[in-house]
Amino acid sequence: MTNLDGFFLTIIIFKLSERVINLKSLRFLKIFPPVLLTGILMILWLKIFNKSYYEYKISTSLLTFLLIPATISLGYPLYKNKNIYTDFSLNVNINVLFIQLFLLQYLVPLF
Repeated sequence: MTNLDGFFLTIIIFKLSERVINLKSLRFLKIFPPVLLTGILMILWLKIFNKSYYEYKISTSLLTFLLIPATISLGYPLYKNKNIYTDFSLNVNINVLFIQLFLLQYLVPLF
């Protein structure tokens, strides 16, 4: 994997995930946010094509560098509007549980 392959592949898969979730024929996918679907597809891509997670991590270091400040700056507005989280807590908790189970099953053997 070259320096920016993982970067562009992640962005392309994220954009495709947004489009797939918005298709009327696949309404059941609306419970999955595009970030979750992207993560699942990236893990499957790494496993199917026998790619190294370490190489992928290096190729997405620019994306990680750009997302860390955005993620941190999201924390304060979420804290101020925590009543919104309580309205959607079941959906959020189900997604977090699914992510954790998926990561335990597929990522732990990679290390």
